Amino acid sequence: QYLSDHYVENASFLRMDNITAGYTFTNLFEDQVKSLRVSATVQNAFVITEYSGLDPEVFGGIDNNVYPRPRTFILGLSLNF
Repeated sequence: QYLSDHYVENASFLRMDNITAGYTFTNLFEDQVKSLRVSATVQNAFVITEYSGLDPEVFGGIDNNVYPRPRTFILGLSLNF
């Protein structure tokens, strides 16, 4: 059954895998804090596709994915005194 072209589907996709944004504040709290850096990162931000499966990025040609890739949010904070 796996060798039939009945199961073949167009899996073209556009994926934004990592997005990072940050900003550095300087001379905060009357020179007690020299700098403060705030950053945010999103992994697996979005996928644009018409593929009906969970993930169009298939290795080996057979989609056996049971779970989708997770979307991860990371918040960073760095203080310099």
